[in-house]
Amino acid sequence: MSYPSQYQGFGMYQAPQQKPPRGRRPLWLALGVIGLVVLVVGGVVAAVLISRGDAEAGGAPSPTPASTSNADPAEDWQEIRGDSSKIVYEVPPTWISQSGTVSASQVELGELMKTGTFECRGEKLVQAYAGSGTSTTADPKAVAVAVATSIAVDSYSVDGNRPSAGQPKISTITRDGVTGVRADVEVTPTAVSACHPPKGLVTVVALPHASGTAVVTLNVAQGGPHSADGPTDDEAERILDSVRLA
Repeated sequence: MSYPSQYQGFGMYQAPQQKPPRGRRPLWLALGVIGLVVLVVGGVVAAVLISRGDAEAGGAPSPTPASTSNADPAEDWQEIRGDSSKIVYEVPPTWISQSGTVSASQVELGELMKTGTFECRGEKLVQAYAGSGTSTTADPKAVAVAVATSIAVDSYSVDGNRPSAGQPKISTITRDGVTGVRADVEVTPTAVSACHPPKGLVTVVALPHASGTAVVTLNVAQGGPHSADGPTDDEAERILDSVRLA
């Protein structure tokens, strides 16, 4: 899967590499060492890759994780707060920050966090990543669907072959009295690649604010030899449940 900043993934997910043409990024969370993003296809590997290029291209500054207070360090999740995104989310203590941004339907995702990297055919990849951003559009459902679909297609396209993305599953959520939307998009690559996962799941949580809609995206490559490096179902839900306005 490609991660923000030239995020190419295990065959399925490829994040935008400093605004590369859509549909040309691997579905895997391919976090190119240069940048890093998420997702993979090919039934063999599922991962996200981000290129360092984004950081060098002057992408958004890396987030400064602030550990939540917890008596047990092993359970000390990181709170990711972005001044520009107007939204907060939390990730496991083992996740790493990634510089750069990922473009998704006119929304720039920053405050990027990813799982550890691994290699596939000489490329640095990751199994999952998350990021946040904001849109001036005051329609959480429209923004959530657009962002989730954009990331699913860009991350899981293999060699120019557009993946098969399911209809977004929409649900209404409430965070600290603010009503928003959650959109889940399941995606399957239509071409096989050793560096792409057999499928992926892109989820976007969108919350309205005074000047638009803030979002947090979680991109997880499902399957492949490094699937254990990605978040468990419970961890993924905890990440999504932690989303709230800053």
